[in-house]
Amino acid sequence: MRGFPIGVRTVLFRVASVVIAAGLIWLTLRKTNWAAFSAVLQAADYRWLIVLIPVTLLSHLIRAWRWRLLLDTLKSQPGYRLPMGDLFAAVMIGYMVNYALPRAGELVRSAHLARRRQMSASGILGTIISERLIDLVFLAVGLAACALYLGGRTEVILERLTEAGHGMPDAWAGLELSVLLCALVLVPAVCCRLRVIGRIRDRIRPALAAFTEGMATGLRVERPLQLWASTLMIWLLYGVMAYLPLVMFDLASPHGLDYLDGLIIMFVGAVGVLVPTPGGAGSFHYITVVILMAVFSIASDPATAYAVFVHGYQLILYMATGLLMIIWKGGFSKLQADSN
Repeated sequence: MRGFPIGVRTVLFRVASVVIAAGLIWLTLRKTNWAAFSAVLQAADYRWLIVLIPVTLLSHLIRAWRWRLLLDTLKSQPGYRLPMGDLFAAVMIGYMVNYALPRAGELVRSAHLARRRQMSASGILGTIISERLIDLVFLAVGLAACALYLGGRTEVILERLTEAGHGMPDAWAGLELSVLLCALVLVPAVCCRLRVIGRIRDRIRPALAAFTEGMATGLRVERPLQLWASTLMIWLLYGVMAYLPLVMFDLASPHGLDYLDGLIIMFVGAVGVLVPTPGGAGSFHYITVVILMAVFSIASDPATAYAVFVHGYQLILYMATGLLMIIWKGGFSKLQADSN
């Protein structure tokens, strides 16, 4: 694809991400009993949303506060601190955009803050990359801890990802594995090649110094203890966000699940979110259903309802909050122009 213009490459990447998401959603829902699925959704105790929504927003408010710790290293005036309102708005607008255009949210997020505070967009983008690397460290540690805790059950998960044991012919099982491997390996590689390398080569090169400075903020942060403590708090709240829907759908007590099990579900589900599909669509559903069925012996329909609800409520919440932040902090057309 080297001969394609950047605009064409971007379109091809977007189309590929949607195709992968659609394929994984189909694989997740192909055996769903829609009557049982609907019954599970109708029986859920949605009063828990009164707790779940504030917990979700709190996790992102802490994310915005942690981001300020990194941005403080870029400040030009001693003692000046960026307003939390601007940072939280940028975070939520970025999440909203990611649900429509995978990985574009980071660019829009940096452009939004740069425009409002007259800062270098490249430097801000570097702090976001640094933030992502910190999260990847926590994710890797969390997955390693999950593997140790689950022991031999990790083999069950891998077998479930590749088996033909759901009444499918071997050919369908091969297709399932191929689509999953494409999502987890090929698409991120294409994303890196087409977007990151292309942009650095053709557009970001003049601002590479500022970008590198932003990347280094994780190493030069003035309050590292607060940085890592806030990161821990974010991931612990993510565990609450995974556990509360288990209570809502009455899956916790019958299966003996507790908060620790919610953390395991969250860490494994986070792998699906890493795939550059719109908001992790398809990949999150597929992996989450597998972990619920393979490790916690939850039936297919309740497991599917859980995955659809968790992804769906976050989609609605992030879209609504992002739009409110745009209305509050400024127009979207300017953000698109700054990020392109």
